[in-house]
Amino acid sequence: IATSSRFPDALGGSSLAYGLGPLLFTNPDGSLSAQTGTELQRAVVAGSEIFVLGGTAVIPDATLDAIRQLGFTVTRIAGTGREQTAVAVGNLIIDLFDGALPNDTVIVATGGNWPDAVTVGQIGSRWGMPILLTPADVLNGDTGAFLSQHRPSTVLVAGGTAVISDAVVAEIEAITGPGSVVRLAGSTRHGTAAAVTDYNIREYYGSVQPPYVV
Repeated sequence: IATSSRFPDALGGSSLAYGLGPLLFTNPDGSLSAQTGTELQRAVVAGSEIFVLGGTAVIPDATLDAIRQLGFTVTRIAGTGREQTAVAVGNLIIDLFDGALPNDTVIVATGGNWPDAVTVGQIGSRWGMPILLTPADVLNGDTGAFLSQHRPSTVLVAGGTAVISDAVVAEIEAITGPGSVVRLAGSTRHGTAAAVTDYNIREYYGSVQPPYVV
């Protein structure tokens, strides 16, 4: 569960769901909406663990208590900021995979603008790859530390140089090795979305035709 008022925490949650669990939202003030509570009880087995993404500034402890009252256990995943929360989610994903990094791949997106970042949610949610965040001009330190620790063979960078600069790409490759970064970008946000979708289909489905209907 993530707040409906900001996209970055929800973005990381798309990978945590790994296509197996729903990603639901709180109200903008962080309180539990009636619709979300109803859907939890409909779609999730009683007693299951619910992950709440983000700190108390966006989702108060009272919301966690409300979820517990519905019959679930609750774990909050949060850092001091959006980049740190994304790293915390990434570490949890690796823990759930018994220490392995899914597909040996990490996705890096901007934490400052949603369109490019949200497009890679299709890859994260289907394949479980962690989605990390960084500012445009310098690699976030916690994101860099995650990359240093896990050394993915491939880092997918979402968006063009306006959202993630070549300098940041160079910083990433200094950690993960030359040629490890694949930039998925178009001249517009629409082009970037198309580039992400094309890569997802070609690399992970092995076909130019998606096995689903758009």
